Amino acid sequence: MRIKRSAAAAAFLAIVASGSLVAAPPAFADSGVCNGDRSACVEFKSYGEWWTIHDYEANSRATLVRVDLYAQGSGGYGIVDEVYWNTNGYSGPAREVNADYSPEGWPLRYMACEGNYSTKEVFNCSGWQYDNA
Repeated sequence: MRIKRSAAAAAFLAIVASGSLVAAPPAFADSGVCNGDRSACVEFKSYGEWWTIHDYEANSRATLVRVDLYAQGSGGYGIVDEVYWNTNGYSGPAREVNADYSPEGWPLRYMACEGNYSTKEVFNCSGWQYDNA
């Protein structure tokens, strides 16, 4: 099962690296990111604003996406606005979340992380991935 999950994570990264997930116009951009050891991966589909949060490591940790919306008027990004957790574990399904950001096309950034859901401790994160809602 570990090989199957590792192959799925590697295929996901190949798609992200090839740019096929980010080649669409900004209003309909899709993107994704994984943390350094590929234990947590996140996909974002801006049309409908869907998050898919994957757990690719059987390590008793949850996976999550941290979302930071562009702060209009401040000229940059503010604090992390949303955190969506996947507590289904390695053996469970990826978690899908339908967000609702307004206005359409709003800039955001996000990262894939591992964490401890009960304490809300977040660690082992990817770098920021930029997209538009």
